[in-house]
Amino acid sequence: MAIQYDTLPGIDPRTGEKTNYRFLSKRLDDIGRKHQGKKIEDLYSLQWLLNRFTAAFRGIRQVDDAFGVHLRFLAETIRSNQELLILCGVPPNRRLLDKVVPSPRGYTFCLVADGYPEGFNWFWFKSDTQEPDLPVDWDKRFEERIWPKEKKSRI
Repeated sequence: MAIQYDTLPGIDPRTGEKTNYRFLSKRLDDIGRKHQGKKIEDLYSLQWLLNRFTAAFRGIRQVDDAFGVHLRFLAETIRSNQELLILCGVPPNRRLLDKVVPSPRGYTFCLVADGYPEGFNWFWFKSDTQEPDLPVDWDKRFEERIWPKEKKSRI
């Protein structure tokens, strides 16, 4: 049986061109069953992020508990030298309990995807105090900033 994917349109930070991000259908089904609530409802924010991210990185330098339940998978992916992309931004709204509410203040929404690009985890990180559209410790956590193409300095 062929592996099935759901796709969402977005922008590839490596090229700036439109692409389709794919998500393993079975994973989305599992999230719907096991993590009813915020994780599945954050798909609403994910649609925004794929098209309007404010920063993107290639590679993860530091994996810690902030990455959530897929910590082991991320570490294995890093060891296998697969390309990892991390998209970051602060959506104006998020969906909770069938209501659209403002995004949590002081948090940045992130997606981790591989190079295909296939998204496999998304989560909210505390925001950097100097650059609130980036997660705290982004300069220690991620390898190379690839979006925006012109990097902001940290002065």
